[in-house]
Amino acid sequence: MRVNKTIRIMMAVLVAITVLAVLFGTAYHVAGPRLSFSGRGQDYGENERYSFDELSYDEVTSIKIDADVFNLSIRQGEAFSVTYEGASRLKPKVSIDGSELYIRQSNDGFHISNLKQLFGDSGDRKCSLTVTVPSDHTLYGMDVSLDLGSIELEELSMSDLKLEANLGNVELEQVNADAMSIDADMGNVELYDMTFKNMEASVDMGNIEVHSLTDLSGYRIELNADLGGVSCNGSSKGSSYHSPGTDGSVTIEADMGNIKLDY
Repeated sequence: MRVNKTIRIMMAVLVAITVLAVLFGTAYHVAGPRLSFSGRGQDYGENERYSFDELSYDEVTSIKIDADVFNLSIRQGEAFSVTYEGASRLKPKVSIDGSELYIRQSNDGFHISNLKQLFGDSGDRKCSLTVTVPSDHTLYGMDVSLDLGSIELEELSMSDLKLEANLGNVELEQVNADAMSIDADMGNVELYDMTFKNMEASVDMGNIEVHSLTDLSGYRIELNADLGGVSCNGSSKGSSYHSPGTDGSVTIEADMGNIKLDY
């Protein structure tokens, strides 16, 4: 009993240290050396809604997003569009270089109180970016790196997909990609009705749940949860599960969290 109690205490301390490290690391990555814990923070300006209608998206075949802080939604729509809603000071720069749509957001300083300003319960300070892609528009690649905020993708098809989220949940539904890579530091990863050839997903702290429309019986499957449990098709597999195959591959790792895979 005393040994189990000691283990629980050690795990609680480890969780607390990991949470603090991720929070500080994310805030520092957003603001760099300008990160501040003193004072009252900065004013990000009035809320605004801006659509980048001046751009022509006809030739876009890839999307690259490098952002500090907003909730991101990319989904199927009637027309190709990019819409930002939130603090005017955090409005991203949107450009097209050849066939690549490039969205970049940079912040020149961050105070810990700004978290409440941007994602507070009052709802008066939303920070979001929405991209819609027509169903008949061809996408070859998507590369997203987001420091703070959630990532949602729905009803999309492409060859290569790469997502990185430092602090926030990742949710995908009805997404088709030949190669898929998802890396989350702190947050849950939920993938529903997915189709893929090769998929890699990892999370430092959080759960990963994958529901595949593809029959993965012939796939090489590697599932590992260091501090958590693994479930495959409703059957508990302890902390790891391995299955050989040559049709494709699935590799999922969770340092601190559970893994669930169904197909």
